[in-house]
Amino acid sequence: MKRKVLSVFLAILLAIIVLPQSQGVDMHDSAVQIIFDGDHASIRIEMNDTSYLVVKFSRIYFGERDSWKARGFPLSMEIEKMCVVKSEGSNPIMGNYTEIVMWKNIQFRQHPHASNSWNANLTLRFYMAEKNYTKGDFLVTTNMIRYGIYLSTNVPYSRIFLEEEIYGGNRMGHMDIFENVGAQGHPGWKKMGRSNGLVPHHFGKDKTGMLGLGNGSVKFQYLWEYQDEIETLYAYQGSRLSLCFSLPNNGGTATIDPYISLPIPVFSHGNITQVVKGIANYIMDHLLSFGLGILIAVGIIFVPIILRKIRL
Repeated sequence: MKRKVLSVFLAILLAIIVLPQSQGVDMHDSAVQIIFDGDHASIRIEMNDTSYLVVKFSRIYFGERDSWKARGFPLSMEIEKMCVVKSEGSNPIMGNYTEIVMWKNIQFRQHPHASNSWNANLTLRFYMAEKNYTKGDFLVTTNMIRYGIYLSTNVPYSRIFLEEEIYGGNRMGHMDIFENVGAQGHPGWKKMGRSNGLVPHHFGKDKTGMLGLGNGSVKFQYLWEYQDEIETLYAYQGSRLSLCFSLPNNGGTATIDPYISLPIPVFSHGNITQVVKGIANYIMDHLLSFGLGILIAVGIIFVPIILRKIRL
């Protein structure tokens, strides 16, 4: 009897310990692994265990069109500790798909003791689908991760700037970063020039901005559309390129839809390897509280029984 009680107690304790750690982890056999890291506000794509691409959402700025110049941005904030939620669904256009939502609410002050403050919400929605489909005039293939950047704020400036750090690597080391200088539909790649500080730059010869990463040949592509007065700036030092989207503040909102393209399908046989970090804090807090509650309850029920058996 004593051994049975101890076995039950240990089984419940093990379940409590493992449960919070396994939330948000969905492992399958696949050539692509995607890590959505809310703590560091980044997405890491690993392909065939040989190459990787990282997109890190580093900073958000508010100001006017030329605020990137010497006088700087009136308001800025580092992005970190985003909440993350994963869901799956199906519809006739995309087929089976996986959606990952990352978001963060941010409060701004011009200096620590300022009485005025403003709020902003940054939401990122990532989609991976088993079917090719179109979004507007853009063909989204099964080799792509489509995501939408949504910003809402009461900040009284005309432009919203979102800075991303983009870099990659493989067994040869860091990947080179290229920009597209070819005609529409026929990419031609040229290595990016270096820039210590943010400078304005139009990527590509048409309305589609394109970056490529690789050694010798381009493995990953990063794309977006120049619409609705969208402008871009960049800084390139070391192995990381900082790409900064300058978006018009349209009545407190701004949006843009970038795409990440791989040479192989992202959504394979209806499954995709995902390791999701930074699951929404309240979910993890509740799971931890629930687990501790069960542990205490088990202790209250079983410890007296065990002690009584030992004394007998």
